[in-house]
Amino acid sequence: MRGAHRSTGGGDHDRDETLRSARPRRRQRRPQGDRAALALRRTRVVQPLVAVPGRYPLQLRVHGRPRLRRRHRRRGLLHLRRDRLGRPPARRQPRLARVLLIGHSLGGMPVQQVVLKAPERVRKLVGLSPAPANGLNIPQEAYPFLAEAAHKVENRRMVIDSSTGGKLSPHWVASWAEQSMKAVGPDAFRGYLDSVNTTDFSAEITGAPLPALVVVGENDPATNADAMNQTWMRHYPNGQLAVVGNAGHHQMVETPIALATLVEKFLGD
Repeated sequence: MRGAHRSTGGGDHDRDETLRSARPRRRQRRPQGDRAALALRRTRVVQPLVAVPGRYPLQLRVHGRPRLRRRHRRRGLLHLRRDRLGRPPARRQPRLARVLLIGHSLGGMPVQQVVLKAPERVRKLVGLSPAPANGLNIPQEAYPFLAEAAHKVENRRMVIDSSTGGKLSPHWVASWAEQSMKAVGPDAFRGYLDSVNTTDFSAEITGAPLPALVVVGENDPATNADAMNQTWMRHYPNGQLAVVGNAGHHQMVETPIALATLVEKFLGD
């Protein structure tokens, strides 16, 4: 039949190879210079943090990826500050001069440790519902439940539901818990939890002069404005506090545009 496709012997394999080669490859733009941002968070959905593409190249790093789980379990959070800026640059990757650091939740503590270790390398700091420098001080009676969230998806679901004020779709909360289980394995989760509950470097970081923005959601019962006024705002004399309406602990997915606007304005000031 005229116009019909005629195989030349490669069959479906050749067509699949052609399709694969035709697809554009997505490459993460490597940040460099003084207008780069590094974000440390648990999952890969923090994309809208910098709203203007190319203005602040953003490198996203997951602190629970599988190959680091056992090491994190053994060593906790303190070694992460060396991983953020201290390691030599990869081949053909320029070393960052000064960066903008963004940390969410448990990732809020290691980015502050970078400031402590290499203050000359950090221009500005952003904490998104962060664990403060003095730790979380989790009540003893609540700790077993949180520890079991390392390997029980139902516990993690309940933590997410509580931290967002119990106001979100139960289907979304269940899906987010499943994503969390895949992104942060039990060893990494427990290692971070233990570290943020026992680590306190607030005396060392207090007085750090860099601009430091902390963002919390109005529906987060624990990491809220009151908690940050007692910790973050006392640690950083040039600190700023922003409360996002209609959001809880995960503003990057609950109210992404509002969060992007806040962060971009702070980075651009």
